[in-house]
Amino acid sequence: MLANTQMRYGLVAQLLHWTTAALILFLLPLGVYMHELPQGSDAEISQKVFLYSLHKSVGIAVLFIAVLRVLWAALNKKPTALHTERKLETFAAETIHWLLYISIIAVPVAGWLHHAATDGFAPIWWFENQNLSFVPKAPHLAELFGAMHFFFAATLVISLALHIAGAVKHVVIDKDATLARMVPGRAVDIAELDVSSQHSRAPVLFAGILFISAIGASYASVQFLSSNGASNVVLTEVGGGWLVRPDESSLNISIIQNGAPVAGSFSTWASDITFEPEQLSVARVVTEIDIASLTLGSVTSQALSADFLMAADHPKAVFTSKSFREATGGNFSVVGDLELAGVTAPATVNFTVDIAEDVAKMSGTAMLNRMDFGVGEKGFANESNVAFSVEVQIEIVADRIK
Repeated sequence: MLANTQMRYGLVAQLLHWTTAALILFLLPLGVYMHELPQGSDAEISQKVFLYSLHKSVGIAVLFIAVLRVLWAALNKKPTALHTERKLETFAAETIHWLLYISIIAVPVAGWLHHAATDGFAPIWWFENQNLSFVPKAPHLAELFGAMHFFFAATLVISLALHIAGAVKHVVIDKDATLARMVPGRAVDIAELDVSSQHSRAPVLFAGILFISAIGASYASVQFLSSNGASNVVLTEVGGGWLVRPDESSLNISIIQNGAPVAGSFSTWASDITFEPEQLSVARVVTEIDIASLTLGSVTSQALSADFLMAADHPKAVFTSKSFREATGGNFSVVGDLELAGVTAPATVNFTVDIAEDVAKMSGTAMLNRMDFGVGEKGFANESNVAFSVEVQIEIVADRIK
């Protein structure tokens, strides 16, 4: 029979159940394995990207199958519990059942939201457009969704382990037909069954409370990591002729990884600026950047590692101007030295500036070659995974110091 009866699950429910189970048992060890893979060379990165894309794509498939499964369960009667007299056992079994239903939907949803909130790394194979219109690209959202994905997955693992343990108990200890009711083609011999028994709503509510606890744990973990992740780098006090407004200014970068742009930003930096368009000979700027404050989509940890920016050994980058020049149309450029990852090399920033009523608005760009600073030269000396060029975008709003 396709539909459920009070005695057993129908064929549709059985196929959806075992398909979901097989995919989950494939995804869980894959998730652990791919996370621990090294990423110190192009070949290792390619393998990791493939496995992450496989994990994400299969996860989306699980989401759609899980939605079908829940809808089918809502439209069909649920078989009556075999041991309704064991109230505590029945309550626990149904709570775990609902936790599984919620988890198999919430885990891929959280993973999809995390993917949408961050840039780069591994695409989902099902879709050409990797974005969700209602999810902005924001590091704090990516961290929250990533934590939710982890805690939801932990909830799924615990629920699945208890569910399997309960099934084994019914086979080995109780020797009843509980598992057989979910196996296609298996005969079910049930001597007595209280078909008048109704399924309680209490397990649904309890499962919901447990799941809300997982959401709370996700949020608390992100808040804890954020409060304990402040940089110890002490930056130079802002001085000179202009006082930068940090809330209205930004220092962003863009790289190309696996043929797709990945945007990032530094949250902690300071500039000592002396600048007047009519006095370029005495203009100067010194900018210090806290490397550890970089967020770069899903590849932040890799960018800060010893393979690239070496943030632990070289926590600051410093740009020191050497000369300013005015081009046509009110465009300017500043040439200076950039100290990055322990290497100093020339760098040029092209910019425009608008000064009105003692407020300056500056917009500039710089194109860097990461190989000039030895960034990624050991394992990423070609552009098969990470392009050489890095675009830096600078937006500054500053007040004249009087």
